[in-house]
Amino acid sequence: TGNLLADPAEEPVSLKSAEITRRYLERRDIVLSKSAATVNPDAQPRPRGNYMGIAACLQTVQNVDGALKRLGQLMEPMPKRNMFWAYPMVTVMMAGRGTLDEKSWDRIQELWKIYWPNRGDTENHWAMSYATRYLVAQTWPAAGPEDWFNGQSSAENLAIAKSYIEHWMKITTSYGQGEYDSPNYIEEYIIPMALLAGWAEDPELRQKAHMMLDYLIFDYAVEQVKGSYGGAHSRVYPKQIMVPGNAYSSTLGWFAFGLGDTPAAPRAGNILLALSGYVPPPIL
Repeated sequence: TGNLLADPAEEPVSLKSAEITRRYLERRDIVLSKSAATVNPDAQPRPRGNYMGIAACLQTVQNVDGALKRLGQLMEPMPKRNMFWAYPMVTVMMAGRGTLDEKSWDRIQELWKIYWPNRGDTENHWAMSYATRYLVAQTWPAAGPEDWFNGQSSAENLAIAKSYIEHWMKITTSYGQGEYDSPNYIEEYIIPMALLAGWAEDPELRQKAHMMLDYLIFDYAVEQVKGSYGGAHSRVYPKQIMVPGNAYSSTLGWFAFGLGDTPAAPRAGNILLALSGYVPPPIL
């Protein structure tokens, strides 16, 4: 009967490991190029570019002056959005370690002192919150309680964050997730693991995060059908039920495996995967 899912119009592609990786790296270049191109601090009627685009500019050394100007614009008001501010900010900090100027670093450190990003109340909120706190504490290891919004030192924040992250990894790989197989919220687990896999200085934690990325993407890969997440889900919304291509998992299918069409705009999870240097093992 043949493969019922095969598209006869599709040309066969090489399944050699080197070719699989080459194609992934080509898609990574597309993600970073598109992300960096969104930043324009002088655009009219309003400036363009978010923290993720800025991070892409800083890491790829494209439009650095424009990215720093746009960063200053975004950091001027008091932040909002809690962990959804924290992870893009930490992405800028990690991706821009060699290109951020002193003025930007000073404002970033000030914001981590005066703004309290609530850790949230769901599984994905906590994963993102503690991953970001871990990397901020790692960045300023000598910072005392007076330098942090929560009145704890960097050493305390680092230890608490690492404890929760490793606890979450153990529960996830032993029993599963409360927010399991979510076509959209898989992105909120890709994000913290990509941050840690890319920039945790503790080699053991960095390796664990890398393995968790393999685990999360494998879990999706075995259940997807041409990029759409199959099977039962938690946390899926009507717009993603009606049009599965609206879900993050469909764009992950393109980025990780080349499934479907190139998305018009990169999603945050894919930008972070690209910036982190993560490359899925060809066996996936």
